[in-house]
Amino acid sequence: MSATTPPLRAILFDMDGLLADTEPLQKQAFEVVCRRHAGPGARITEEMHAGFVGKSDVENARELIDAFSVAVSAEELVAEREDAYVEVLRSTRVPPMDGVQGLIEAGLAAGLRLAVASSSIRRFVDVSLARMFAAMGRQELDAGVFSTIVCGDDPEIAARKPAPDIYLRAAERVGLPPAECMALEDSGSGVSSALAAGISRTIAVPNTYTHGHDFTGAYAVLASVADVRGLDFFPLTSA
Repeated sequence: MSATTPPLRAILFDMDGLLADTEPLQKQAFEVVCRRHAGPGARITEEMHAGFVGKSDVENARELIDAFSVAVSAEELVAEREDAYVEVLRSTRVPPMDGVQGLIEAGLAAGLRLAVASSSIRRFVDVSLARMFAAMGRQELDAGVFSTIVCGDDPEIAARKPAPDIYLRAAERVGLPPAECMALEDSGSGVSSALAAGISRTIAVPNTYTHGHDFTGAYAVLASVADVRGLDFFPLTSA
């Protein structure tokens, strides 16, 4: 980093597929509601779901309605899917992605502010985080480690990713300029959102569904969240 680059003071985490391994569960929930309307043969392929990541639920629902000739509106399918997804989350172990727990602990030890910046609705994020921390098995770690949690359905968010609103609001809520924050993302739309918000230290960590996304402009593209602690600007800690 340049000598004029301000020190890192906050980490802003995306949620699905970056903090927690929830993408397969989202696919499962959409399959549940599609089979309810189109029969047991309705199956969402891995390739189809990969195309969903970074898009809105309504966009994805429209694709499923066309693919399986579902006779409900996109909005109705999304509402059904919301309930199905929460049930899947509550009945399934939701592990953190590789390296997440270590990074949270290192960030706290270094005095960094931590936040969640997600396009998902608050209902999903709250349950996902609760299940993720339960899977960690560390009683001292819970959603309270985050200074703020910004979600796509927050009233002040006019547009979700790739618009910059969510990251701008997250930086504002942690009380820091974007230049002093790092954004961690797994999708191309998320990287675009963080960069548009002025977060030059935007790190892409692709997962199974997003390795083909365009991460142009990202400070680095890493194989694992565990690799973030090795970046040249990350503060040294004993964690």
